[in-house]
Amino acid sequence: MTRFRRSWGRLTLSNMITAPLVMPDVIIGLSLLLLFVQMGELFGWPAERGMTTVWIAHSTFCAAYVAVVVSSRLRELDFSIEEAGMDLGATPFKVFFVITVP
Repeated sequence: MTRFRRSWGRLTLSNMITAPLVMPDVIIGLSLLLLFVQMGELFGWPAERGMTTVWIAHSTFCAAYVAVVVSSRLRELDFSIEEAGMDLGATPFKVFFVITVP
């Protein structure tokens, strides 16, 4: 998200990721409950609301906080380090896991 150039797509993605931060928890919980009920009627999954749906709902809610923190740290990361790794022959996949993630 931090590597996208400024466009309407970046703004839309950023707004969708950070939307749970500004909505009350009760509204998010109710909307996820209604989503799971509707999915259960249409697809048959989840058959019951239990630990799986709680896990999915909490992961959805916490992903917004993670995205904000990680993107702020990635903005400070020096891109020249990643370029040096690619200049030395590493693939973008390897650069991501060896340089960016740690």
